[in-house]
Amino acid sequence: MKDKCRACKNETSQHGFLFKCIDRNCGAVFWHRKILLENLEDDAVFEKQLSLAQIPSVNNDDYFVYVIQLSRKKDEVQDSIYVGMTSLHPHHRYLNHITSRKGSRHVTKRGKVMIQYEGPMSRKEAIKREPELAEELRENNIVYGGH
Repeated sequence: MKDKCRACKNETSQHGFLFKCIDRNCGAVFWHRKILLENLEDDAVFEKQLSLAQIPSVNNDDYFVYVIQLSRKKDEVQDSIYVGMTSLHPHHRYLNHITSRKGSRHVTKRGKVMIQYEGPMSRKEAIKREPELAEELRENNIVYGGH
């Protein structure tokens, strides 16, 4: 499998089913949908996929704020985004979303690519930063799909 970046169409590197854009100005990440063919209900299989994707573990007190681009609905002019907060590594959280493991229905159904994340930071900082980032993206005419 060699997929182009879903955000900028440049080349990607692959680790298991996780693809990362090699363009430093983009840095988008996405899970190939073939991962959904794996038995991810089995915790051992899920953990193996995280390991193959080389997702690092995080400290218990670290939090992240992340942005996932959603594919557009039929009535939308452009793609929208989802802004979230997590104590997991953002790539791990993104996999939870697309596999319906504690995921937002918006991301489960329409998650296209993780376009950025910030962190690690404290929980207090993440709680403050999540709505700030959503507002910044709104001000830059990036459509906010809900949280």
